[in-house]
Amino acid sequence: MGMKDFSYYNEVAIKYPNKSDFTMYYVYKSGEKLFEGALTELNEFVKNQGIVSEGFLAHAFQLAGFLAHALQRAGYTVESELDEMTFKLARKAYGEAVAAKGQEFYQDLLDEFGVADSPKAAKAYSLAWGYGHSSGYSEVHNYFSDLVELIK
Repeated sequence: MGMKDFSYYNEVAIKYPNKSDFTMYYVYKSGEKLFEGALTELNEFVKNQGIVSEGFLAHAFQLAGFLAHALQRAGYTVESELDEMTFKLARKAYGEAVAAKGQEFYQDLLDEFGVADSPKAAKAYSLAWGYGHSSGYSEVHNYFSDLVELIK
């Protein structure tokens, strides 16, 4: 089939899992639970309580530490609980999806240059990856295209 556009190999169907996506927040005042929910909902709660300005919320969104600090300064107690097992499973699934795309890139690259059966293809790829991966798949491709002549 050949190489796909390099951006294809960077796209995975699974959203990168952030800890905040798996954390529940609880807000209390005078021993009474006033809020329980995710970070996006905590942002709305803080806004509705009038604790901080709209401008602050625009910059603090997704920054649980800032929201918790603002609530604590206003006399609220804030707790958070990470669903660590689900988070780790999501990170594992994401890592596997990224690895599958990387493996697909590797196979497509070897096929494009006709070296899929070469015993030294993996070594050439390893060198190309080492030199170019920090700049993306296109750079790995460029390095591999230079190195492949050594193994043909």
